[in-house]
Amino acid sequence: EDSKGTGWGMGAISNARWGGCLLRDVLAGELGVKSVEDAERLNVKHVIFESFDSMQASIPIEKVLDPFGDVILAYEMNGEEIPLEHGYPIRAIVPGYVGVRNVKWVKSIRLSSEEAEGPWQRGMNYKVFSPSVKDLNGVDIDKVPTIMEMPVQSVIVSPQNGQEVEMAPGEDMTVKGYSWSGGGRGIVRVDV
Repeated sequence: EDSKGTGWGMGAISNARWGGCLLRDVLAGELGVKSVEDAERLNVKHVIFESFDSMQASIPIEKVLDPFGDVILAYEMNGEEIPLEHGYPIRAIVPGYVGVRNVKWVKSIRLSSEEAEGPWQRGMNYKVFSPSVKDLNGVDIDKVPTIMEMPVQSVIVSPQNGQEVEMAPGEDMTVKGYSWSGGGRGIVRVDV
């Protein structure tokens, strides 16, 4: 059954060795925001990244301030200056979060009490809907949570999509694939 939203097929995944500075250290050194208590005192709930092409996305301040959050402002990729197509001069790297939160071409960073405006943050394609939601009639999109951590993803690689497999009655079939999730959570099981 077709669903609404951005179709990514088998998803998007990549890896690189990023170099840069921890955003947590920048906030502590430049603004004195060193803890969640500091952020609460200043009414800061979100960090908004804006790119040179005016795209905006935000992440919760708790992710930035978490000692294990590892949010960096990257200026290197695989030991070299980040190429333009991957976000030069600065790219936000937010481990475990969906790709849209890893903003390329960062022009500015703001602390805010509200999440970023715009379709990349508040649009329908970046919200978490129950599988039972078939259309948006009567749905208040503003009340639906924005996707932050990468949800569990899985892909079957064998047999391939559309491949026909002949089997004898009672014969077992081996299905192969992989799965991953954001936030460093392990996979308990994948239902086929």
